[in-house]
This record gives sequence, structure tokens and C-alpha cells, in this order.
Amino acid sequence: MLKFCTSANPHKTAITAVHYDKFCKEPEKYLEKSTHIVASISEERLENLFNLAMLHHFSLGLVPLNTQKYLAGALNLPLNVDESIDIALQNNMQAIDLVRCNDQTLISKAVMGWLPLLDTQSSKKSLKQYLFDFYTELKKLFTVNLIPFEIETANGKKIKTAASGVIVLHHQKSSMVSKLSPYENSLRDGMISIIIFSPFSVFEYIKFLFIARLSMKKRKTLPTIIGYIRSSKIEIKPQKPLKADIDSYSSSSTPLVCEVIRDALLINAPESFWEDNPKSTTVKEAVKVDNLPNEKEIPKYSQKHIPLLSYASEERFKDLFQSLREDAKTNSTYLTLMTLSTILASIGLLLNSTSVVIGAMLLAPLMAPIVSLAMGILRGDENLLKASTAKIAIGVVTALISSVAVIYIIPLTVITNEIISRTNPTLLDLGVAIVSGIAAAYSKSFKEIVQSLAGVAIAVALVPPLAVAGIGLGMGEIYIFIGAFLLFLTNLVGIILSATFTFQILGYSSVLKSKKSFLFVSLLLAAISFPLYLSYNEIYENHKLSLFMKQERYLINGKYIIINDADIRKKANMLIINLHLSAREQLTRSDLGLLKKKIQSHTDRKVYIKAKIDYIL
Repeated sequence: MLKFCTSANPHKTAITAVHYDKFCKEPEKYLEKSTHIVASISEERLENLFNLAMLHHFSLGLVPLNTQKYLAGALNLPLNVDESIDIALQNNMQAIDLVRCNDQTLISKAVMGWLPLLDTQSSKKSLKQYLFDFYTELKKLFTVNLIPFEIETANGKKIKTAASGVIVLHHQKSSMVSKLSPYENSLRDGMISIIIFSPFSVFEYIKFLFIARLSMKKRKTLPTIIGYIRSSKIEIKPQKPLKADIDSYSSSSTPLVCEVIRDALLINAPESFWEDNPKSTTVKEAVKVDNLPNEKEIPKYSQKHIPLLSYASEERFKDLFQSLREDAKTNSTYLTLMTLSTILASIGLLLNSTSVVIGAMLLAPLMAPIVSLAMGILRGDENLLKASTAKIAIGVVTALISSVAVIYIIPLTVITNEIISRTNPTLLDLGVAIVSGIAAAYSKSFKEIVQSLAGVAIAVALVPPLAVAGIGLGMGEIYIFIGAFLLFLTNLVGIILSATFTFQILGYSSVLKSKKSFLFVSLLLAAISFPLYLSYNEIYENHKLSLFMKQERYLINGKYIIINDADIRKKANMLIINLHLSAREQLTRSDLGLLKKKIQSHTDRKVYIKAKIDYIL
């Protein structure tokens, strides 16, 4: 117990020691000559001391025990005893708010429900201990159900949702939990905050946990599995009784009613505490629960264990589903764009113009129904499945008819490099399709990046292979049709499968509902994978042959011939090789014939050679 005087210690105070029990029995006796108490006591006694301070209006200087890190953190007090005593003896008392939860004093936080690895001290653990705890809690995560909660604020606003747990925060600026919310809280603003955790899936929770652990700064937005409420009074009512741990030393049971008492205590604290806790009377109630399940979704989330991947509902993703349904409808605009893009692609292919072909890719509308089909497979939406499948089929037929018509109108029989390049699909093309499907589903899921679908359309190029297939039909070249249509099927199957899984990971369904459709697409993938592998292997063998020819120095009839470049293309069962040769002496037809025989000896296929010769003087 302290009373101010003019000497006796650096703070010019006279100090009188008194036992806690004696002071509690007769506080009026000891407060006759002094109104400031310095205390270093246990949590249970600290709560009673706060009650006495509010009743008898004396100020406090607190010296935390070594075990009271939460108290030191809440008031920015050092754990060093001498430094804490120095602060406690200063004549610089100011008022702070006090929070009562079910008539118990809350200093830092109250926790109810299941919130693994989010305790404020977990960051002090070793990596080995943290990984062990993570593994232990991860196993529990698969057995947890979200609990229905009803939460009411001081203004009478009621929120019904489902959550795994709730944390009530008074002030914890240095804790990991406090950094999860972008909103500031203070011990002098008349408000109490709660953070509501509602993980939609194991995957979402793990992602959130790693981001929360790695982030050192306060977040600018709420994480996707969190809701936030700030009010002067909050009542929390879970559907089933829960234990509420208060400041790790006390507990209560739900329902939990937490209320702020303004300017309840006069305390001494360091300057850093007052800077972090400016006094405010203008802070308004805040309710940010858009990330949480709404009242209609509560039964779905509370009756099942948290899934590995998120599940979704029409209410949650209404805008996206509406957009996908529109994309699955066949209309005159779609048919017009398919016709125009195919005609443009066909002309570009015949002209060997890459820029014209790219323009056709941008114009083509075929990506939209494919993405809709992926969602239809995932969600088991029969209407979406039928509509998108029909739209894709109509688009394919339209493209083939349009490109065949171009060949009849423009009777060119030149097979350009642009055409040839789309007749030998490989596993690499399947890889491009898979990545494009992921990008398409991701872009479609977020309005702010939906414009990226144009880039995806260029990357995967759906219409040009169809145009090449139609050109092959028009020319009567079946090998061109088969190769180009195989490329189209490769793109189609790759996009559908990868977009389906991407939508699942993004939370649009926890399970694959249209298993028959998915099985059909998977079987189609298996069917085309073999020719893709053969084609890839063939390209690899051609590449090896090209390298071998360029490294070899041929001696023909006493004349040295160097192959500078060799471009090898397959046509039916023949290899067309374009050679760029260098020689010092004039090459005769006989010399070139012998060169062809030497090259032919390295492959089983018939070789057709075109040569450009540079003579070195």
C-alpha cells in the first residue's frame, strides 16, 4: 500500500506493506491515508482486488508474477520485477475499461469451442512441439462439427451462424489472434471484440493456419473462415453447452454474457500502453459476418464433420452459378461467333498467319460452355450438364461445317506450317490444357480477374484445331482431320477434368456428384493418352534424329556436307525433312541421293527431303 510523501525513495512515496487478506477484510481502514495500491498477486485474488478498486475508488499499480505473461502483455508491463515496480510507483494513473464475462473479470481473452493451435503462447513453442501439436489437432479436425451459435449485440442485432469456436478479446495487440482482424481494439474505447471461427474444410483451415503463422503484420481484411463482432455488450449462446476458458486460469459455462464497464479502473502503465490504447468515445458497433454460414446453411454445416474440401450452396455462390447457366445456353450470338471465329481461323491457317489465328482464338466462345460442363459434373446439375454438352456439340459441328465450307469457297490445297503444327498433339498439349482448365475455373470464380479468360482462350486454342480438322475433311486428308481432332479432344478433356477439380478445391462442392459423367471423361482421357504418348515419343525421336544429323559431318563422294538445321515433320507414314546444308563443292543429284540413303538408314519411315544448300567459298 502506498501514500505519497516528499522523501524515502526515488518516487518520493512512503510505502506501507500489508497482507492481502488483511486489506480485503478492512479496506476502509487502510485507505484512510492513501488511495494507491501496488499489488503482485495471483489471478484469483487479482479479480477480487479489481472489484474492491471499483467499489472504493483507489488506483492500482500491478507487478506481474513470472507466470502472468498474459497480464504483462495486456498492460505492456515488463516481467522484470524492478522495472514493473518502478512503473507501479509512478504518479501517472489513468482510467481503463474492464470487461466482465458472466460476472468474471476478463483481462485478455476467453475461449470456447474448438480452436486448435490458436492460443496466444503457441508461437513460443519449439518447431518440433508445434509440428506434433499440429499433427494431433489435424486428426481431430476430421471429427469436428460446426456448432450452431446465436450471438446478440448491445444494439439488439442477432446473428445466427455455425462455428467451431469463438474467442472473446479485450486487448491483445501482440498476440497472433489479435492480428487476424484488421480492426483495432483498445482498453479505453468502451468495446469488446469477438472473433468467430468457421472453417468450411480441413484444407481451408490448414491454409488459414499457415498464413496466420507466417504473417507478422496485422491483416487488412478478414480471413475467409473468420467473422468479427465489436460491441459494448455481447451475448454468446451456442446450441449445446460449452466451457468458456477465461484468461487460462478461470472458466465459466455458456451462454456467455460479456459487458464493458467504462473507466472502471485507475492504473499505472508505461507510455507505450497509453499510446496503444488511446481513449475514444466514438467507436461504433461493428458486425462483419459475411464469411460465416448464414441461418439457412446452419443444418448443412452442423450435421456433418468438417470435410477435407469445402462444400458450397446456391446461396453462397449464386452469382457464379447464374453466370455458368447463362454460359450453357445456346443462342444466336454463340452460333454467329463460332461461325465467324472458325472462318477467321481457317483463313489464317491457310495464309499461314499466326496473328489472324490469334484473333480467331479471342473471338471463339467455346471456353464458356466447357467451364459450365465442369461445374455440372462437380455439382451433379443435370440441366447444366445437358445444356453445356449440347452447346459444345453444336459448336463443334458448326466449326467443322464452317471450315469445310471455307475450303470449298477458297480451293487452296497448301498445307501450311500453321496447319501441320496442329496435327501432332502430344502429352505436352495435354499439360497445356490442364493448366488452362485450372486458370479458366479460377478466373471464372473471381469477378475481378474474369478478364483473364481471354488469355486462357489464347493459351489453349480450342477453335483452330477444329478449323484444321474441317480443312482436313475438305481436302480429303484424313490424317489431318484425325490429328487435329485429337488435339481438340485433348484440350477439351484436359480443361474439363482440371476445371472440375479446381472448382472442388475452391469450395463449390465437397464431393464429386456426377460420377458417371466424370468416369466417361476420365475414360476418354485414358483413350487419348496412348496416342498422345506415341506422338510425344515420336517427336522426341525426331528431335534426337535432328540433333544427330546436325552433329554428324557427312562425307559423300569425297565431298563434306554439313547439316546446319533439320526440321522434321510427320505426314501420314512419311517424314518430311527440311534441311539447311553447307558444302564447299558443287553437289550433284547423285550426292544428294547418297545423303538421303544415309539419313534413311536412321529411321524406319519413308523419308522425303527438301534441301536448301549454301556453298562456302
